[in-house]
This record gives sequence, structure tokens and C-alpha cells, in this order.
Amino acid sequence: MGSLQRCFGGRLGRRVSAVVLLGVLLLQALLLGLLYRVEPGIPTMPGDGAAGLPVIAGAVLLALMAAAAMLMLMDRLVLLPIQRLRRAMQGAAGDPEHPLRYRSGMQGGDELARLGTAFDVLQQRSAETLERLAEREAALGRWAEEEIRSMARFPDENVFPVLRADRAGVLQYANPASAELLAEWGIQQGDGLPEHWRDTAAAALDDGEYRTLEVRLGERWFQIHVVPVTDAGYVNLYGTDITERKTYEDALLQRQTQDETTGLANLPVFQDRLQQVLQQARLHAHRAAVVFLGMSGFQHINGMAGRRAGDAVLAVAAQRLQAEVPADHTVARVGGDVFGVVVPAFDDPGELSCLAERLAGALAQPYEVNGRPLESGAHAGIASYPAAGEEAATLIRNADLAMAGAKREGGARVRFFSAEMNAAVEHHNRRLRELRTALAEDQFEAFYQVQVDSVTGRATGAEALVRWHHPREGRVSPGDFIPVAEAGGLIGALGDRVLEQAVGQVARWRAAGWEAVTVAVNVSPLQLADDGLVERVAGLLETHGVPGGALELEVTESAMMADVERMGTILGRLRELGVGIAVDDFGTGYSSLAYLKTLPVDKIKIDRAFVRDLPDDPHDRAVCSAVVALGAGLGLRVLAEGAEEAGQVAALGELGCRSIQGFHYGHPVPAGELEARWRAG
Repeated sequence: MGSLQRCFGGRLGRRVSAVVLLGVLLLQALLLGLLYRVEPGIPTMPGDGAAGLPVIAGAVLLALMAAAAMLMLMDRLVLLPIQRLRRAMQGAAGDPEHPLRYRSGMQGGDELARLGTAFDVLQQRSAETLERLAEREAALGRWAEEEIRSMARFPDENVFPVLRADRAGVLQYANPASAELLAEWGIQQGDGLPEHWRDTAAAALDDGEYRTLEVRLGERWFQIHVVPVTDAGYVNLYGTDITERKTYEDALLQRQTQDETTGLANLPVFQDRLQQVLQQARLHAHRAAVVFLGMSGFQHINGMAGRRAGDAVLAVAAQRLQAEVPADHTVARVGGDVFGVVVPAFDDPGELSCLAERLAGALAQPYEVNGRPLESGAHAGIASYPAAGEEAATLIRNADLAMAGAKREGGARVRFFSAEMNAAVEHHNRRLRELRTALAEDQFEAFYQVQVDSVTGRATGAEALVRWHHPREGRVSPGDFIPVAEAGGLIGALGDRVLEQAVGQVARWRAAGWEAVTVAVNVSPLQLADDGLVERVAGLLETHGVPGGALELEVTESAMMADVERMGTILGRLRELGVGIAVDDFGTGYSSLAYLKTLPVDKIKIDRAFVRDLPDDPHDRAVCSAVVALGAGLGLRVLAEGAEEAGQVAALGELGCRSIQGFHYGHPVPAGELEARWRAG
């Protein structure tokens, strides 16, 4: 019975168990009655055997009645509820859109009743879900209807142009936003599109492919999509505003093609324009030219007034050049302070000369930045096609060479390229290759020119000057290779080589007993621009055991003025090592009491240009006297270089300058020869 209860569960299980138990008891009673009659050895009822038949019949009848009762009870308690639930499920499955019609309605606490109740809850939820879906479908229907109405109004309400044209290019429709486009084309509805647009529309209908064109309307840009509707035989034109994208593209193109500081074309554009001009010159057999213009003293402007002021000067210079050249000429900034002009055609070289003179004169006019007057010179170089070259690169190089020649000579501001310049270029390139080899093979040697106290006649120091032992040419003049090394970027490596030799040599001199001697070494702007200079100097001093006071570094005025703030930092760190700092070629650059006061300087060297004509030239005497007085006032030592005669030495002594360097006391010589002189007294 326990298994039946577990199978049906709860009250239903107990009911089924009771019915089954009743049936089992009745059947047992029937069997006992039969056994009572037939088993041998069991006492029988009195009388004959027929007397027991009523008992048996009664038992059978009782059993049948019990079975019928059991079946009726089973039908009521189990079969009818199951059939009711099955009909409800079948109905719901056949008519899912109306779930509430097929609820079971079963109630009670047994399992079948709870199953029916759960089914009814499921149907209720299904009905609610169907109701929500119906509401959503109705809303979607309303939205779709509104969208259809909106689409019908779309072309008229669109803020961008929407047009339609037939295969012949006749405008059939244009929305109000197309008014500006139609005004640009000069047409109205019913007119034909412009020829290019008619051809585009016809091509789109022929191949079924849409096209995209761009059109500018005032300050706005539009992209027009030509979309063919081939079955209907017309095209729709849809416009979109691309002004923002075009503005970005223009700005990007401007950055790629224009110099940011001046707004002029940059070097790549200059080269491209020159290529185009040369193509036309070849085609029409006429002459063209390139003019290069440089600003003398621009580095001084940057150093004295700052980079912002320098940029402002460049911007003004660009405006002046543009104002002087014809519209068909290209003006570009091709370098730091160098401008280029492409002359597309000319008849007479005199025209080029006049143009270059006019442009150089414009650049040489005074500038004013933030109320501060600034000045710069100018020089120009000209290379003409085909005389100075037939390729763009050749003309640019030769114009640059001519400009450099004009700057170097310092006379006429304008110079044409010549064959001699080309020979000089070839010599320059050969020298540059040989210099690289010389550095690799250690062909350089430091010579030393003595510095003397003219009163005592004793040597106070020596300046290290590089000499090149060429394997074929012998000793090469510094004037022949120093400019090449500077232009080729080798001056830094060459200067480091001389510095290393000089520190080693002063160590040997000190070991030999000449402890009072100092060695001066020239330092190039390229070396000063190297952040590792101070560390290299410190390393050399430590390696050779030389105190910083035995070394003096000579720096030109122009190098000091390039970046005064940075130079102050570098020279200050060198001074912390004990190294002396001398201003070389004083008076030939941009002398300034301000930098002499603020920068850590120990010595001023009067340039040989002011010594050469002593004692006769009163102007040179005045300059030398002023420099000596300046040094005394600032507490700086003064040395005059380039003294070749006794009269010059005497004149300098009279002016108060007793420290002298020059041929009068000796030419630059190898260290061993200088030592021999010292030993000889």
C-alpha cells in the first residue's frame, strides 16, 4: 500500500489504496468460502453438499458488488479528472489564441487538482502574453503607418537636396532644399540637368551602378549620390553635407603642402612646381630659373630676441616676398632662413638680377617685433635653365651654391651660378669623402701655437690647432678642410679628436715639469649642441689626471648667442669642472655686454682683424683699447691673436694687453718641436 501511496501521492494515493484494499479483502473472503467446501479434513456444514451453494453465491455476489464499487470509485477519483485535464490540454493546443477558453477548473488538494490548477495558471499567463503581443503589434502597426506617411513627406522635409531626373536628364522633381543647387546650375523643374550631370545620370541607368559626385555651394560642400532606378527609367539624386570632412581634408592638405610659420609653399611643393615649370620650358623651348634668398644674421635674431620673434620675422619676410613677385611665380620656404622662388620664364638675365636684387632688398629692410627693432641682411643666388642645369635637383643645388657664394664674398647681394662653382662643389664632395677616411685612419694631428706674456716673455699656454696629414697631398691647410667638415657634419668628430689629443698632451707637459701651461681648444657649435660634451670633457680630464684649470675651451660669439640660456647651463657645468671659457674672435660677431655679464666667461680673445693694421690704424687702436678696458671692467683676461710684428706687440702692450698669440712668437708646431723651444729657453 505504501508503494501505491508514493505512486499517486497525497489524498489520491490514500483513496486508491483504500479501494484496492477493499477489493483484496473481498477476494480473500470468496476464496475462504470455496476452501471451506472442498478441502478434505475440514468439517462441512450439516446436510448435503447442496446446502453450501447459497453461501458461495452470496460470496460471489458480494465480490462482484465490491469490484463494481471499486471501479466506480476509481473512475470518479482518477479517470474523470484525468480525462477533464486531457480535454483542456487538447483544446488549448488546438486553439492557442484563446487560452482562457480551456481552463480545467479543477479544485482540491490532491495531486491531480494541483496539476489542473497549475495548467490553469499557465493558460492565464499565456492569455496575458497574447494580450501584450497584440498591443505591441497594434503599436507597430501605428508606427509603420506613420513611417509610411513620413516617407511620403521625406523629400520635401529633407534638409539636403533630393532630386529626380529621367533618362534624358530632365529634372522631374526637386525638394525645397535643392533651391541653392538649382540656382548654381541655373535650372528649374522641367529643365535639363547640366551636361556633365546628364551624362552621369545616363551612365548610371545604363549599367545600374550608382555614382558619387561632389559640389560646392558657397561655403558648404555636398556629396551627391546618383542612384539609378532602372525599372522605372529615372535616377534619384540624394545630397549629403560633407563640409566638415572637406574642411578637415583641406587643413590636412595645407599642413602637408604649406610651411606652418610663413604660410608659404614648403620644399616638396617647391620641387613639384619646379618640375612642372621645367616640363613647360622643355616643351616650349624657353628659359626658367630658380632664385634662392638667405637672411644674414637671422641666427642672431633668434639668439637675442627669441625663437618666437624669429618666427615673426620669417612671417613678415614671406609677406614681403609675395608682394614683390608676379602671381605665376612660386615662393616657398625651403630651409630655416632660406626662401626659394621659381621663375617660370624670362628673356633677359638682367630681369633675374633685378628681381633678385628687389627681393633681397625687401628682406634686408628692418623688422619690428613687439616694438623691438630687428635687422637682417640678405643675399641671393640664381640658377637658370638650361645654362646652370636641366634637372630640378641640379638647379636647386646650384642656386644654393650661388647664394652661399654671395654670402661668403660679402660684396654683391646677388650672384649667378657659374662653372667655377660646380668645380668647387666637386672639390667639396671629394674633400668630404677624404675627411671621413682621414678620421677613420687617424690622419689628424694637433699642432700648438704658443701664447706669451709680452712683458715677461714667458709662455703661459698654447692653443691646439688641427692639422691634416694627407697621404697624397701632404699637409693640408685648415682653410681647405675645416669649412668642409663643418658643412658635412664632421666638425664634431674632428673637434673631439683634437680635444682628446690636447688633454693627453697637457698631461705629458705637466709630468715633464711645465705645470703652469694651459691648453686652449676650439669647440664648435655642433659639439656644444651635444648633451654629452660635459661628460666627455670630465672623462678625459679624469683619464689623464689633468685638473680642469689646465684646459681652456674657446667658443665663438655666434655659438654663444645661438641659445643663451642653454649655453649658460653648459658653460656653467664646464666651469664647475674648473675648465676655463674664452670668447674667440671677439668683435667680429655680435658682441654684447649682457652675455659677457651673465655667461661664465674667463677670457676675451681680440680677433686678428683688429690687430693686423696696428700700430698705424687709429680705428683698430680704438677697438683694441675698448676691449682691454671692457675686460678690465668685467674682470676678464684679454688675449690678442694674430700679432706678427714687434710693432703690433708693442702697440698692444701700450694699450694694456700683455697676453699675445701670433707668428711673432711662433707658428703652430707639433708638440715635440714646441717642447724643444721651451727647453732651449
